Amino acid sequence: MRDGTGTMMNVKAIEISAGGVVFRKKEDIYEVILFRKKSDRCWGLPKGKLEPGETAQEAALREVREETGAEAEIIGDLGEVHYRYRNIKRKAVVDKTVYFFLMKYLTGNIGSSEKNIDAVGWFSFDTAIEKATHESERAKLQTARSKLPDIARQ
Repeated sequence: MRDGTGTMMNVKAIEISAGGVVFRKKEDIYEVILFRKKSDRCWGLPKGKLEPGETAQEAALREVREETGAEAEIIGDLGEVHYRYRNIKRKAVVDKTVYFFLMKYLTGNIGSSEKNIDAVGWFSFDTAIEKATHESERAKLQTARSKLPDIARQ
């Protein structure tokens, strides 16, 4: 396979990541954390690659902490997302799987020390669903909302 420049691409690489929908209830409204990357200005859920020997749950909690400053606990499974993308640097077509978890916010100052993240914030579910750049993450936000008790449209 060739990329748009005519460079030959490897047929396939496999990438596994994990992340989560972190929520809190503030007064009577559920809020979730999103962050925005500097590079592409995309709003999304915290997630990242598993490190060697790490479980999906451990990676999800670590990525949430690194990308948002939040400490959270996993309270449910939100399933997985599969997609394929071209990684020009690795000259590969990557098959990616991301495992998502529903997480309850425990503590932490929201923000990121990572250089590639320029904004982190709390948003109502409706606002987060509108802001999230990728359809698969909007779907995970909708799934998370449906799993929370007594949640109403906000």
